[in-house]
Amino acid sequence: MMRWLWRGLAAASVALIFLVTLALYWPLPVLASWVKDDGGIGIGWQGVEGRLLDGHIERLSFAPQGAFPLAVGPVNWQVTWPGRLDLTLGEPARAWTLTASLDGMAVDWQLEGGSLQAIDTSQLPLSPAGDWLGKLVVTTQGQRCIRAQGGLTSNALRLLTPDPVSLGQARLTLGCDDDGYRWQLTMNDPPGLELTGTLAMAASGGARGELTGRLAQDHPLATWRRLLEPNATDDTLHREFGW
Repeated sequence: MMRWLWRGLAAASVALIFLVTLALYWPLPVLASWVKDDGGIGIGWQGVEGRLLDGHIERLSFAPQGAFPLAVGPVNWQVTWPGRLDLTLGEPARAWTLTASLDGMAVDWQLEGGSLQAIDTSQLPLSPAGDWLGKLVVTTQGQRCIRAQGGLTSNALRLLTPDPVSLGQARLTLGCDDDGYRWQLTMNDPPGLELTGTLAMAASGGARGELTGRLAQDHPLATWRRLLEPNATDDTLHREFGW
């Protein structure tokens, strides 16, 4: 009885390895044609090439029900042994670069900044634009953030509206909390804009954030603030949010 059990387990293992290997090396355009969007995310892709191990998607779009559509591209990636991912987003000269590598039970992540042109947010009411420089280095284990360092900076961040709005210099950092991740974004456009936003994301789900600082009444961004806070009469800004 045990002999047949072991033979069955061995046959199942061989079959599983065969199926995984087949999926990894199967042409990506064929796999993409089989994928159905049953989650209502509205996923679409154009210019699909390569395999799951090393592929290319010229444009990857998301159109969730009840939300604004979003698209990114081009996307290139390569997976190599023993457990390393190299991914780029955007045109080569100004692409975002993400690498991930296994280190025992942990994963080391490194994100290098690029141009926001790689992210098409033109369907949003406010569309951010600018280039980000620098890198973020993060180590995770499961859902836990073990350590993080570095930051991304932009010298000319702006919002694309009918009249572009300057946000000046910006810096984005990521830190580890006891129960998750803590993002911080600062923006400084003298003399009328000094804002700091923080977002704490729990590893178990949910997030809470805060936006504080000063926004002068004559700054172009104040027009958008008055849509959210019609009764705002001073330069001080303090908002809390969460989900």
